[in-house]
Amino acid sequence: MAEIYTVIAFFAGLPLLFIGWIWSIVVAKEVSAKWLLAMIFLFLFALPAFSLLYWQRIKWPFVITSIGMLLLLGTLIVVP
Repeated sequence: MAEIYTVIAFFAGLPLLFIGWIWSIVVAKEVSAKWLLAMIFLFLFALPAFSLLYWQRIKWPFVITSIGMLLLLGTLIVVP
């Protein structure tokens, strides 16, 4: 039964992560080219930094990306 939940979490988390990443890139492009490049190449570091500076702009992409990451992180936990 745990395997089914893992597969569901993986196939739900991956699109959420991808959608949040693309949305974050679009928002970063509106701010500056530097943030755009950081969001493309250094996403795991740029997203928290960007969210601290521009929370009102990145709020929903951050939430969607975080949910996707948590779902994918849950697939890494192996239950015996």
